[in-house]
Amino acid sequence: MSSPAALSEPMEAVIARLVSSGATGCLEINQGQKRWLLFFSGGALIFSRSNLKTEQLEAVREKAGEVTQSELFRLQATRRLRNICRLTEGTHQFHEGQHPPQVTPVNVLRCLREAVIQAYGYEGLTERASGILREFPRVAGEVGGLGLDAVLEPYLQDVDGSRIGSDVVSFAPSPPEQVLAALWLIHLLGDLELSPSRQRIATVLPLDADGKAVAAGDPFQERTTGRFPAPELRPAEPESESLDVSGLLAEVIASAPAEPSAPPAAAARPHAPPPEHPMAPRLRRLAQQIGGASNHFERLGLPWDSDPADFRKAYTDLARDLHPDRYHDAPDALRDQATDLFDSIRSAWEVLGNDAARAAYIDVAIHGKKTEEELAQEQLDAYWAADEAFKKGITIFRNGRVREAHDLFRVAAEAQPDELEFQAWFGYTTFSVNRSSNPSLAEDGLGRLRDVLERNKGQERQLDFAWVLLGRACREKGELEAARKALIQALRINPSNDDASREMRRLDGEGGKAKKETEEKKLGFFASLFGKKK
Repeated sequence: MSSPAALSEPMEAVIARLVSSGATGCLEINQGQKRWLLFFSGGALIFSRSNLKTEQLEAVREKAGEVTQSELFRLQATRRLRNICRLTEGTHQFHEGQHPPQVTPVNVLRCLREAVIQAYGYEGLTERASGILREFPRVAGEVGGLGLDAVLEPYLQDVDGSRIGSDVVSFAPSPPEQVLAALWLIHLLGDLELSPSRQRIATVLPLDADGKAVAAGDPFQERTTGRFPAPELRPAEPESESLDVSGLLAEVIASAPAEPSAPPAAAARPHAPPPEHPMAPRLRRLAQQIGGASNHFERLGLPWDSDPADFRKAYTDLARDLHPDRYHDAPDALRDQATDLFDSIRSAWEVLGNDAARAAYIDVAIHGKKTEEELAQEQLDAYWAADEAFKKGITIFRNGRVREAHDLFRVAAEAQPDELEFQAWFGYTTFSVNRSSNPSLAEDGLGRLRDVLERNKGQERQLDFAWVLLGRACREKGELEAARKALIQALRINPSNDDASREMRRLDGEGGKAKKETEEKKLGFFASLFGKKK
């Protein structure tokens, strides 16, 4: 487990690092009273939780309207990641290997991409990605997992370092904030290479009359549109002075053999990349479909109400394209991606290929019914909220603010009617705050307290504190004998109960005072004038 660290970098960078490293555990983020928990398994976000009301499912559902349960989880995760990305202070801590109470997986990169757009907008993303815009980016990894649309995904996959970042954004087929967010995340994931110059291609361009590199149809030439200003086309600067392209070419020609063994075109590209694997384009499309899917039906590319035979055929076709044996001659990254996608569709088929499992999954994923785990978690969350209100009420009660404590005890008691401890304190404070103003309501509170004691009979845990509360209430009513019996019962249950002992001493003091007043009345008028005989 790491130690808490202050927020010294954007939180999306922290999350991207966990995703790219395949981390398993819980990322805890705190800012004052706000708290978030993000659970990862192998770099995938499988569960999230926070204590913000606006991030709970009810609030998300109210804004989203009628959506599937899986889409609801995705929107909730996006909202939480958006608020996390906006943090400028606080702490974060990663608990290695910690597992969540339940699993509700989402496409974390898609959620994170949408979250940074909502958190920063175009201007904020421009500021964060300023380095990318000023240099020449090249996408070195796969972008299918970002959940991009069918137009933007292949466009970014082909970003090869030949254009400055601002032009990549300007000429993209999608809104600029979408492109910026994707490039920013690709950069954080370590799959974006940045070069400060165009040296890689400057030496293979034809020359104009002044010895400068140009290319027909180059988008750098005579452009008047685009969000970003067009940079001046010039040869690359290797160290200090401008590159003398003509001199460099002359040097290359002079050093070449008289009879080259290869054509000039081959000599101009000594480090040409190897040919792309034939399955790579198909794999990129499948990565977009499967990686961006929010449920098993979308992973197989079919509507939820399709015929079972169609699910079988879709799975068979996908398994044929994704089986690891087809990628034995592919680069490691491509083979690993195919394996992950194959595992994903196999998991989908394990559910959709079974009639009972498919019906249960439809109830949850399509009709929005809650699973037993979700219902149990809701009950647990409700208890935690009631317990928090109760504990706060006890603290306030000890400070003498009985009416405020009564309101908190009411919240706890109404949320958990079977929790006798909550009911006992609510009953006593109901009596206490209404004793003078509303005797009838005060008696109702005392009746609630007595009902708690009746229900407690025969239970393993005896509530000695409830007998103390009853003794205190009887003393305040002037029923000293009833108060004494209640306190004696409390001390029988727990002889070390300090509250019971203290109340008993107070009761003895009030009993002695009452006895003295009775004796003085018996002496009559003259005794009050001349004093009691010695």
